Amino acid sequence: MSTPASPRAQFLWLTSAHAIIDAYALSVPFLLPILLTRLAPDDQRELYAGLLAATAAASTSLGQILFAFLADRRPSIWFLSGGLMVGAVGMSLLGLAPTLPIAFLVILVGGMGVASFHPQSTATVGRIASKARGFGISFFITGGNVGQAVGPLALMYALTLFGSSVFLPAMIPGLLIALVVWRSVNVSHDRPIHAAVTERRPLAPIPYKPLIVLFLLVALRTVTLTGFLTFMSLFLEDLHLSDMARSGVLSGFLLFGSIGMLVGGSLSDRFPRIPLLAASILIPVPLFVGAIYTHGAMFVALLLVGNFIFQFSTPIYIVLGQETMPDRVNVASSIVMGAAWGTAGLMNIPIGAIANQIGLQTTLIGIGLLPAVASVLLFLLPKESKRVVDAQAA
Repeated sequence: MSTPASPRAQFLWLTSAHAIIDAYALSVPFLLPILLTRLAPDDQRELYAGLLAATAAASTSLGQILFAFLADRRPSIWFLSGGLMVGAVGMSLLGLAPTLPIAFLVILVGGMGVASFHPQSTATVGRIASKARGFGISFFITGGNVGQAVGPLALMYALTLFGSSVFLPAMIPGLLIALVVWRSVNVSHDRPIHAAVTERRPLAPIPYKPLIVLFLLVALRTVTLTGFLTFMSLFLEDLHLSDMARSGVLSGFLLFGSIGMLVGGSLSDRFPRIPLLAASILIPVPLFVGAIYTHGAMFVALLLVGNFIFQFSTPIYIVLGQETMPDRVNVASSIVMGAAWGTAGLMNIPIGAIANQIGLQTTLIGIGLLPAVASVLLFLLPKESKRVVDAQAA
């Protein structure tokens, strides 16, 4: 590897790489209607949609726990560049899969590439932006969210113009950014800093009860998000929207959610977190359910505003997890985000089977109501300490 770039350049390249890798990861729900129309039996479309979405979730989210464990012990540029290359190739080949088994295989392999990139890149960004870590991580996450919203939409636009011939060239951005990251980014200092911090003091006991409650709350809440992404795409196709119109709605859903994350992170520094968390979970419920009963501009408005408020909670969950385990912030983040998101993604399998029997509209209404059920767990979360509340008030 050549001499690393400046810290600012490394930060910008990693943020750009995050946008590109997340664009590949979120291409799955955009491509599902096209893929299933070609490969799946008509009477089992929803079931296979759930299975494919669950495969993507298991590989991209649950896989992060494995790669976080490996990267903590032996940091390597291969987790970044190798993950980018595998993710780009695997997810690009999805559109050309000739059979469902091959579609499952390329999603699994591509998803593992996505999982490989995230833990090492987040740790590296945190080191590079150590004097402004909160802003650095927030900007890095926002880069990924923008990629999720814009990248798949660009792919669908190219697909309408050029057909399936776009899938092989689609891997080029990922391969190019992998080369740039290989030549520019330095990961060698992550381990000594981590080791120095952990050797200074003994680790506190793991607070299992609040961690389990937080995990269940995030998992149940995330079922709504992943369920909407997976099955809303099929629902929009049933409403006879074009591929571009359908993709535009999904991209707007993701983009408004990204803005909501930034707003939620700012609000969580100014207001008590538990009431803010309750509001972000409960207010979107009537918006999501109402969207299913409406059409046109009102449908889109309710859906986008609902996700904007719903995503206020995402940074709050991360902060609560890290405050629950201050001596194990990487483990806490991987449990709250990776494990909880992966578990929620696996729920697409039974949801798909249910949708196959009762229809998409009824299923989406149930998915929209689920946060109200999950909100009961808020009463089991530990109350914020007086120190935290005083800091927020200040």
